[in-house]
Amino acid sequence: MDGTPWPDKPRLLTTLDGRAIVAARAAIWDLTDLLVKNDRRFEGHCDYSPRAMDVLIDVLIFEGEGMYIVRINPRVDRCEGADPSFNVGLGSALYAVSPEGKVLARVPVTEHGD
Repeated sequence: MDGTPWPDKPRLLTTLDGRAIVAARAAIWDLTDLLVKNDRRFEGHCDYSPRAMDVLIDVLIFEGEGMYIVRINPRVDRCEGADPSFNVGLGSALYAVSPEGKVLARVPVTEHGD
């Protein structure tokens, strides 16, 4: 397909509801925008990109309405030249996101591992 090599047997990471993907995308964009807004010098750097993030998604259902809880943990060690110890002390971000992808709340960044 268009010269792109495809593996014979792709590895499935997991199956997610499409709304969970939309929620995660909204949280990732919000966090990267916030980080870059605080220091424009890092725009486009790996440390401030989805490549350096683990994303955990949960869904809460109450009174017939749902919302996704998205936690983003830093993984700077995925960036070239970074050591796994770079993640120590970095904060995680916790988001509440609607199924439509609207960020409802952001919990202040907490110490990694909470």
